[in-house]
Amino acid sequence: MELLPVDFEQLDQEILAALFPIQQQPLLCEEDNLLGHVDLLFEQIMTVDNHQQLTIDEFKLNCTLIRNTLQDLIQLMKNLIHKYIKSICTINRIQYAVNYLIILKDLYETVLELFANSLEQPSPRFQELLTKYSNNEEFRIKAKNIQDINFFGLQHMNHVFTQDTLKQIIRISHHYLTNHDSQALEQKLIVYNSHLNILVRIFASAIDMNKQDIICLNKNHLFWRQIKAISTYTKLSQNSEQISQSYYNFMKSIRIGHAIFLKKSKVKNSLMRDIIFISSSVWYFVLDGRAKLRAMEHMCDMQVESAMSVMGMVEKPGIKHLIEFGITSINNNIKIYIDPVVSPLTLKYMNKQFQKGILNKITNEPLEYVNKSIHYDIKQHKSIMTKDKTKLRIRILSSKSLVKTNSFQQSFFSQIQHEALNYDTFETIIIHFHGGGFISMSSSSHQNYTREWANQLGIPIFSVDYSLAPKYRYPQAVDDCWQAYHWILNHLQYHFNIKPKKIILAGDSAGGNLCCALTGLAIKFGIKVPDGLLLSYPVLDLKMKYSPSHMHGLEDFLLNHTLMDICIDAYTNHPASYEFDPFRSPNHFSDEIISKFPPVRILVGSKDPLIDHSHRLAHTLIKNKRNVKIIVYEGMSHGFLSFYMLGGMKESSKCIEDSIIFLKELISQKKY
Repeated sequence: MELLPVDFEQLDQEILAALFPIQQQPLLCEEDNLLGHVDLLFEQIMTVDNHQQLTIDEFKLNCTLIRNTLQDLIQLMKNLIHKYIKSICTINRIQYAVNYLIILKDLYETVLELFANSLEQPSPRFQELLTKYSNNEEFRIKAKNIQDINFFGLQHMNHVFTQDTLKQIIRISHHYLTNHDSQALEQKLIVYNSHLNILVRIFASAIDMNKQDIICLNKNHLFWRQIKAISTYTKLSQNSEQISQSYYNFMKSIRIGHAIFLKKSKVKNSLMRDIIFISSSVWYFVLDGRAKLRAMEHMCDMQVESAMSVMGMVEKPGIKHLIEFGITSINNNIKIYIDPVVSPLTLKYMNKQFQKGILNKITNEPLEYVNKSIHYDIKQHKSIMTKDKTKLRIRILSSKSLVKTNSFQQSFFSQIQHEALNYDTFETIIIHFHGGGFISMSSSSHQNYTREWANQLGIPIFSVDYSLAPKYRYPQAVDDCWQAYHWILNHLQYHFNIKPKKIILAGDSAGGNLCCALTGLAIKFGIKVPDGLLLSYPVLDLKMKYSPSHMHGLEDFLLNHTLMDICIDAYTNHPASYEFDPFRSPNHFSDEIISKFPPVRILVGSKDPLIDHSHRLAHTLIKNKRNVKIIVYEGMSHGFLSFYMLGGMKESSKCIEDSIIFLKELISQKKY
């Protein structure tokens, strides 16, 4: 979605310059000469980068120019550290940048060595570079010759690095040499060091990426034509200016929130924090460009604790009640608390399966049921309604009455005696897993659309509050969903007037991951497979590696690259099977399991950093002759189902309407 054609940051600078004029100082001769040379190199890089199709010689020229530019920038920044900068914090930021630039220079040198050598007899320099990064998987390029290079990945990485990070580092270097503003240099480097961090970590995977990966193929390739055939590309409004303004306003509130959080985090006194909240709200509303910079600074320098705090703001009592005021009411909003039903899925078990080579295979293993005396006790009906933080919580939303405690005993014995029940029994339900990067949010924060589902579909929604990382790492969240699924299959009918014959799984973001993981487990163990999946902007691969859409995260205010990294690190637990575990990264499911998947419906934005995940899953499903459809919302990013709330983006109501249409499709599907 296009932003408004106004340079707010430039406007802010003009306002601030008028209020606080900065005395100009003379340029630094040696450093200015270095930067002048960088400018000349950068102009040449841009000339080559603008070509649509590069020859091998042009690739080589571009990589050489970038390598030389990096050499000059490294020298320039070393000079700043040794000659001019006094602040320890600023020196540290510059040193981080230097370290990243050195790694990136080495990676480009490795690529140039691949261009220069057949590597039947590798050069000493190439061997030196391989040895230097032999113990670091992320920085090690596996290509052995020019034929191994993925030129699609290389060209895209060159483009993103030069157009985004390199250009900005040159710009802030100019600003410092002109104004000697070390504070501004430090603040900007917080943002662009985080960009460098992600770029150096995914560079090697871009070079080594499988050339047959659908993302690398020409858009006219058969695979892409197949995906387009099952895809609908939707604009949320025919008035592009209106939708841009609406999206911009919604993102502005998020930017201001991040900027305020950054400012408050530097003050411990609670009274001062409240004063800062009020004053900063006005300040950042007027100076939106400043808010954008501070928001990016905060997002790029987040730790897991601050990420959890920011994402969890919607769970704070005041904000929570405000959101509830603006969403539709629901007749029944019940919370139940359940005990485990089967033996838990543990990391030890998953690793053992991986070592045996059967983790990604259908095994039909017998399940060990636990807590039988609890689950089949009539008194248990009352206990599941009692709040218990040690148990798994499930929220049940329903527009129609659910028969509860008073009818339980009658229901239980009627089942045994095969007598006809004197009330309607629900036979279709939706099980929902919320998003939040595995580290935040709950069933409560997603009620703006789950209540709409319950009201418009007239069926119960079971929203599972699975355990959150980093306190509970993988596979705890998967196990919680697994336990909830078994409880619903085996015990739900004894507590409510619900005997599910058709179960649809629905999840957004991390919840989409859990939907796929649960489906894979049901197929693997040979139990009832869900009858359909609704996946909204799902995260399907938890390996931090190159994918073109991930680059949207460099500027995204909802799913920024640092936040993605935090969530992955908090959740994954890094066992031996990490990269290949399909219950962690469902896009790695084997064809044996994928071929048993039920119908799948996907909602995703064209600017979502995770859209490549959805396209890869769709391709795998099509290849295995499964039923799949996608809606792509043009210009939209991540999380749009939650945009429709008080003070949100009203146009995103169409996304909720489309999700209901997809759910109706899945419900009406005959046995697949």
